Amino acid sequence: MFLPSWLKRLSVLVSATVLVQLINFALLPVLLRLFGPEAYGEYGAFQALLLVLLPLSALGLPQALVQAKGRLQKYSLVQLSLFISVALALLVFVVSLLFAGPIAQVLSLSNLTLWLYAIPVAMLGSTLLQLRQQQLIGLQQVRTLARAEVVQNLLVQLSRLGGGGMHSGASVLVAIALLAPWAHCCFLTQSAPRAPRAIVRYGRLLKLGATKRRKRLLRVMRQFQAFIWFQTPQQLLNTAAQSAPVLLLAGYFGPSAAGFYTLAKTVLALPALVLGKAVGDVFYPHFVHCAEQRQPLVLVLLKAMAGLALLGLLPFALLAFYGHEIFGWVFGDQWQSSGDYARWMALWLYVAFVNTPCVKAVMVLRIQHWATLLNLFTFIGRVLAFVWVASDNGQPVSAIAAFALVGLLHVLLFSSMTLYFCGKKESAVAGKV
Repeated sequence: MFLPSWLKRLSVLVSATVLVQLINFALLPVLLRLFGPEAYGEYGAFQALLLVLLPLSALGLPQALVQAKGRLQKYSLVQLSLFISVALALLVFVVSLLFAGPIAQVLSLSNLTLWLYAIPVAMLGSTLLQLRQQQLIGLQQVRTLARAEVVQNLLVQLSRLGGGGMHSGASVLVAIALLAPWAHCCFLTQSAPRAPRAIVRYGRLLKLGATKRRKRLLRVMRQFQAFIWFQTPQQLLNTAAQSAPVLLLAGYFGPSAAGFYTLAKTVLALPALVLGKAVGDVFYPHFVHCAEQRQPLVLVLLKAMAGLALLGLLPFALLAFYGHEIFGWVFGDQWQSSGDYARWMALWLYVAFVNTPCVKAVMVLRIQHWATLLNLFTFIGRVLAFVWVASDNGQPVSAIAAFALVGLLHVLLFSSMTLYFCGKKESAVAGKV
């Protein structure tokens, strides 16, 4: 049966994602028997802090590579991204030197204080990884991306199991998380011979002070400034919304509660984030092409969302109705509490999974400012809902339920906003014809 080229590319990434999920689910029960709820909760809180900082690593500029025209503009974006990433990594390192102790105390990370100084290393690795991934997405080398995803995930899981056999502390998981972006980027570089030989030539970076080069970089920055001023805050708010429950649980109820939530989110995020990322990586350039060809964008978006709705319905429904029993049976009785969190989170993360194409469409429609405002207001609402319920009855599951319900409202508003602006763009194009 004939399939559009973008669906063929999507099928490759989806197949790789299914394999990644099988590896994760096969090894996760063993991993959780090596690391208890407290150690896993400390790792979850550290990972949450890391995920909040990663969107700042290059201010969203690597994502603009797909929309850049010509080698010169793309090369300028790479230079600009690396320059910003180094500057921000140095800033985060200075902040760590000054405030690592208080931060670790507030987030119940006293055992991981020294690892806070290594966060800039992960930020630099994340920037290089994003640049390489976006470069390969633009070249449509989805097989390389899929193969790297599988191999990198397998190596990470085996490293966790090997490290956990020698030491069951959270520091093992943290160290692997910090090094994972570098390993992933190296594998992509080695396995993509048809891509340009190097993502950056370091000799040219030394010439950034030249007047001609500085003007060119400033011109490129102005052209893609929406990624800096709107896309980055939007991503920061999205990741903060994902990470806030772990940090709040660690602060209010201790690392064990954060560990139960981290496991629930790990299981639910496998289809919601990993598979959603595969869809987004293929849908993004496809939607760019549809916009350039003046195709009906609302229909393109609705078809993509409908496909994801069908794809995620069964697994999320099972976790929503039988989360307590499933977690106890798969991971052991001590992890049954994670199933209680998962039951409330399933509906929220299901609609977030379906909403993945809208997140990519926002960048093409250039409505990041509206998305950022919406994310800001709903993020404040989520945090206030959590704090209010946690302070009122002291039950962590109830606090997560309140957080999830506000998150559900946010996703519905985000989808409606994106579809509205798609229709508005179509009307504007039709009026010009």
